[in-house]
Amino acid sequence: MKKISKKINSSRCKQVSVIIQPKVNGDYWLFKSLTDKLIEKELMESGYPLYTEIKQSLAACLGLTCSSKVLRPRKYFAFGTETSVTTNIPHYQCWLIYPALIRRTSVYEFLQDIFGDRAHIAVTPVIEKLVKSYFFTNK
Repeated sequence: MKKISKKINSSRCKQVSVIIQPKVNGDYWLFKSLTDKLIEKELMESGYPLYTEIKQSLAACLGLTCSSKVLRPRKYFAFGTETSVTTNIPHYQCWLIYPALIRRTSVYEFLQDIFGDRAHIAVTPVIEKLVKSYFFTNK
């Protein structure tokens, strides 16, 4: 019997993961002598969004529904800060849930309008089991 693989339509989803990174030269983070003060100074000078600004933006984040093409508010969101193990780049890791299928590009465009040139934004669809285990485990 042949297995049928179900393809995920990555442009439409109910849950999205958003990564927001500072727009700073990537080589900057490779220096081993970086202190917390130097990192904080670089983030402030680059205009990287503060925690409260991220929280307000995610709370207001609208997604364009696939079927009716109506902007819908998110149903739930969670986020936190972390630093990449491989690149040492600090970033916000965000998770948004919508009540209907939305176009993930609409979430990207909404956040891009707010943050513009101050941050790199990546929006990807998520698989519920993986996200719950990632966000709700003690590290």
